[in-house]
Amino acid sequence: MKTIAPGIVQFKRFLDHEKCKEIVELAERDIHWVKAYVGHYQDDQLIGRRLDLEARDVEVGQLPHDLNIYLSGYSQSISSAIAQNYSIPNLKVEDFMFSKYMPGCHIKAHSDTGVYSTSRVVTAVQYLNEDYDGGNLFFPDMGVSIRPERGDLILFWSEYNHGVNVISKGVRYCVVSFGKAQSVFKLHGT
Repeated sequence: MKTIAPGIVQFKRFLDHEKCKEIVELAERDIHWVKAYVGHYQDDQLIGRRLDLEARDVEVGQLPHDLNIYLSGYSQSISSAIAQNYSIPNLKVEDFMFSKYMPGCHIKAHSDTGVYSTSRVVTAVQYLNEDYDGGNLFFPDMGVSIRPERGDLILFWSEYNHGVNVISKGVRYCVVSFGKAQSVFKLHGT
């Protein structure tokens, strides 16, 4: 485990290279890839979404439920890493979203939380390959840019402003998930 910056940690080879290769092959075979939408949430419920390729140009998808065996134990491993590094036990790790960045794809800086969607506490990004150019994960408010390797896991506070630089060559694959709080304190109008 390596601390990149306060609240940003990197686990080298969290998944071994063979497992990463197997997951990419399954994803290409079994995922129906679609362009990612920008979602609008209220009380952790999706209330609207729109396609905005200037803000988020990436394809996403999920493994069919019968293939989730490939992620068995993975959620608990991430939850344990979060508990150990952020001193937050029992976060539920869910919403495994596979992301596929082809040349020209990117995500502008954003946070994974919002005023009306506050249960996301820690974001987890699992890198599945490294045979691409560009695509660094960046944190503009902290002046941090990182290029993880295949198998690496990056954890960071979901409220951190972050993005993905443009892919110039190859295809970047990763799995994004969130450590979510089981109960959320509402600080507005209750």
